[in-house]
Amino acid sequence: MQLLFQSHLAIVVVVLALITMLEVMVNFKRPSSLKIILLVILFCIIAHGVAITFYFNYTIYRRLILIPSAIFIIASLFFISLLFQNKMSKYLLVFGITIFIFQSINIIFYLFVLPVSKSLLVSDIPSAGSAQSLFRIGVLIGILFFNKSLLFTIIEKHKSGNIYFKELVFPAIAIIVMVGLICLINILKSISIIQDPIFQLLYLLCYFFYLLLILFRPKLMNQTDFKVSMMGIFKKENAQTVPFTIFIEVFFTQRYFLNSLGTIEDLSQKTTVSTNTLNEFLLVNYGIGYTDLVNKHRVDYFISLINKGDFVQFTIEALAIQSGFGSRQSLQKAFKKFHGGTPSDYISSIQN
Repeated sequence: MQLLFQSHLAIVVVVLALITMLEVMVNFKRPSSLKIILLVILFCIIAHGVAITFYFNYTIYRRLILIPSAIFIIASLFFISLLFQNKMSKYLLVFGITIFIFQSINIIFYLFVLPVSKSLLVSDIPSAGSAQSLFRIGVLIGILFFNKSLLFTIIEKHKSGNIYFKELVFPAIAIIVMVGLICLINILKSISIIQDPIFQLLYLLCYFFYLLLILFRPKLMNQTDFKVSMMGIFKKENAQTVPFTIFIEVFFTQRYFLNSLGTIEDLSQKTTVSTNTLNEFLLVNYGIGYTDLVNKHRVDYFISLINKGDFVQFTIEALAIQSGFGSRQSLQKAFKKFHGGTPSDYISSIQN
């Protein structure tokens, strides 16, 4: 009964991972490196989930299951480390590559050089099992060290005055905790405190909740120009160097956002600060970057024109140009993101 439930849960995890992968490919707009790492994580979950459905068929090569699970753990921490631009990322990369090479050599050795039964796990191989288990425990403890350091760094930076958007911090910490739990589960399995069926079931449950975190991640993670640094750039005193009254005057009173040729470089000159300082100011005070802030207010301005009835005299293309957009297509993309639906649908609702 337990094995049947486990097989069904594995299928659910695989399907959910496929759905999440498609969603990430469509909606995740961060740098390609982060997107690729996230897709690798999801692929590892799929591979592991498929492997678990056949895991208790002892005629298959069961040791291969170690590779996706190891990559998943390292890649998850690497993803969070890169997301927060933490210096630990380079050490995680080296550590992860080393573990992958060792696992690959291990599998090749016991497949071709010293063949053993396909049904045996590495820890069950006679004369080598104990050493392999000790090595695995050591690796897991090393991963837990990275895990703890990354978690404490985020928490300490947050306490020391760094401004983190709550919706971004929670999933990051949740993923770190989830990876820590998976490492603990692996350690307990290595010292035989929990048996294999329970071990795989706990793995699947962790995967399930992990996928929910990714699938329902905050929209903030998807924004191309959003970037969190743990080097101190989000401290309030840095952000306050922008003259607030000057920014309000230029951006809102003079309606800088309607300038179709406007750039963050040009705006930084008008507000007498550097581009980096201005970008920090926008993220701290408005929660979004320059591009999204401009497009959001352009959409608001377009809606105000529609509400005044200007759509009777002007086409949507003309109103888009008046609102600062370069084309109707640019308007439609921003309108869908910040309002929902299309400009034509909104005009129809006004008319009705």
